[in-house]
Amino acid sequence: MAFNNLTADIGPCDAGEAFGDTNTILSAPNNQGVVGRFVKMSNGKLVPITSKDDAWAGVLLRSITDPVDGASQEYPITDYLVEGNASVEALPVTTLPAVGAKVFMTPDGRVAEAADAGPANTEINATFIREVKKNVWFLQVG
Repeated sequence: MAFNNLTADIGPCDAGEAFGDTNTILSAPNNQGVVGRFVKMSNGKLVPITSKDDAWAGVLLRSITDPVDGASQEYPITDYLVEGNASVEALPVTTLPAVGAKVFMTPDGRVAEAADAGPANTEINATFIREVKKNVWFLQVG
């Protein structure tokens, strides 16, 4: 598979990491968005997903420049991945999806393996590549 070279060197990491050099990453003010989860745009700011019908803007990324002792929701300007490869927080599962399987977004911005894996999950334009850490999935988004 084409992802073998890219994913072979990815060790366990937290949600909110971008991988590769062909990602589309934008910046916007953050208003309580959670790192490693899908967020939406509201009044020009990134906010948490609150419904299965929310149109997501991207995955909120971990900052390499912001202080580590502050809550990530308090960072004034935050990067978010619109398209590319990222680690995203996932619901606990007993069996991982197949490589290339579509994933679903939960009403709180995490990902799940199927529409019926939780309350009102919705299919998104993202595919499962592999699990990088318990409940953190490496996805191709967009």
